[in-house]
Amino acid sequence: MRILITGASGYLGQLVLRKRDLLPAHELVLASRQPDPENLPAGVRWQTLSGNVSRDRACLESCKATHLFHFAAASSPAYCEQAEQESRTVNVDYTRMLAEVARHTGAHLLFTSTDWVFDGNTYDDPFTENDVPQAKSVYAKQKHAVEHILATEYQDVSFLVLRLSLVFGAPFSAGGTAAWMNDRFKQGPDVPLFHDEYRTPIYSDDLVSVFAAYVRKPFSGLYHCGGSQRLSRVEMGRLFAESFGYDPGMIVSKSRASAGTSPERPQDLSLCSSALEEVTGIRLSRYDHYLEFLKRDLAS
Repeated sequence: MRILITGASGYLGQLVLRKRDLLPAHELVLASRQPDPENLPAGVRWQTLSGNVSRDRACLESCKATHLFHFAAASSPAYCEQAEQESRTVNVDYTRMLAEVARHTGAHLLFTSTDWVFDGNTYDDPFTENDVPQAKSVYAKQKHAVEHILATEYQDVSFLVLRLSLVFGAPFSAGGTAAWMNDRFKQGPDVPLFHDEYRTPIYSDDLVSVFAAYVRKPFSGLYHCGGSQRLSRVEMGRLFAESFGYDPGMIVSKSRASAGTSPERPQDLSLCSSALEEVTGIRLSRYDHYLEFLKRDLAS
């Protein structure tokens, strides 16, 4: 098996590289617009891309991957609002090209979508796959557009769409929410966090386990991929501080409105991931449990 990962220099790509021993693959091909890094591990090679849809298609097809993990994206909602056409090229057109590569080569395609496809209104229960998306931001609309394109135009392709919640964990060196939180607590004196934004954060190692399950036995369709605990940003910060030995009193509770961001941040994007747990056999962890795993992992 050969897994090709687009966006390999980003957080998800670096996460998979760090935990590659969990993946049942003979070779990883890391594809990115970044230049080749030095000292890649055995069984891992680098493919430099141009970012041009037409030129990269031939390059990606020549890799002859059995699995395509499409992580490359314009993932900043603020950037997508400001550069709608440029971000659409990355988020929609490039993904359609990957679907064409999968169709031509017979590869299995994994596409990572987002919990932002929902409106963020607070309901009694977390969002399930049966709930109808009401995307508000340009970023969310682009991700939902890809979901629709795959479901309606590529039914002959083996594809999996994972709507990711907030991914939380190592490696800190690649950035991400946990790294940001750790840096803010280190720097002090204040750590601003929203008290009225709710997510179901998923542990990074759990996410790699889902990827591994998909490689071992590909399954198709659209699934929610979030942790089993609904928390506000303030609650995440408090538990993180207690686990890593920081002072929870450093947290400054703020409202989403006070941030004045564009687009407006959704309030509640809690996901129900029971369908994914059933198909993979993986029990997705609670945030307060996996913080201990994360702390041990970083100390080793």
